[in-house]
Amino acid sequence: MTIAGSRRIVFGAVDTDGTDGPGGFRYPGAPDCLAGAITDGETAQAAKQAGIDLEDALRTHGTSEPLWRLGCGVAAGRFVFGDHIDEKPNFSVACNAVDAGRFHPDAAARAAMRANYGIADTDRLAGFVGRLNHQKNPLFLMEVFAAMAAQDVRWKLLLVGTGEKEPEMRAAAEAHGLADRVIFAGVQSDVPAFMNAFDLFLLPSNFEGSPVTLVEAQGCGVPCLASTNVPDDGSVTELVHFLPLAAPLTEWAAKADEIAVGGDHADHWQTLAAAGYELKTAARRMEQLYDKLGGRA
Repeated sequence: MTIAGSRRIVFGAVDTDGTDGPGGFRYPGAPDCLAGAITDGETAQAAKQAGIDLEDALRTHGTSEPLWRLGCGVAAGRFVFGDHIDEKPNFSVACNAVDAGRFHPDAAARAAMRANYGIADTDRLAGFVGRLNHQKNPLFLMEVFAAMAAQDVRWKLLLVGTGEKEPEMRAAAEAHGLADRVIFAGVQSDVPAFMNAFDLFLLPSNFEGSPVTLVEAQGCGVPCLASTNVPDDGSVTELVHFLPLAAPLTEWAAKADEIAVGGDHADHWQTLAAAGYELKTAARRMEQLYDKLGGRA
């Protein structure tokens, strides 16, 4: 939410269950609205801090057509706003951009993080960053890893994050005899260092909008293996590979073996930046859109 000249621009999130946030109204005196195809539970709180009662606005000044719509990807936009939203002139993609100053290949961080968790240079480390919940499909991830470990005993798995599926994942690791090769690191702040430590990033999700972790992994130069349920919006380098969840586990294991070459990671930021995923460039594009809608462009 920002002030553009004398006109307020209200940015409202639209939850991925299809329910409108504040993007579905025009506030008196603030005719410019954006609806964002993202999930943002803090929108109402931010509005209150700006002196706008969104609940009152939704109740008394609702309309069905915001001035502009944004999606973190084309697939997310189509899911929330309709199949042909990307053909409309008042829709654009606001990429889930990341900070190249943080998410970049870092050999020193890679070596330090691997040493911290007892990962030898000869080990192959698969990794995951995110919530251990149904969306991310972590129990299938554990089955994939078991198939990988059966093909190559050098594989280990490091999971960054927590969630309701963690107890079942721990039980699955025990059942496969892999408890000593699966590391539950919990919630961590230094995600770039973990990404650099990985030889492979796994994302076999049941569904996604436009996962920022996929961009973060590419920023760090890490090969990625995702399910075809993950939209390909953020797949902008040759690092990303997709397989259907219905593919045999042996096929997932073979693809992991093929793409995880190991060693220090190469830089792919020229490609990522050109596709709009560099944070500062993306922020400037948003500012330009705000200025356009506020009559300052």
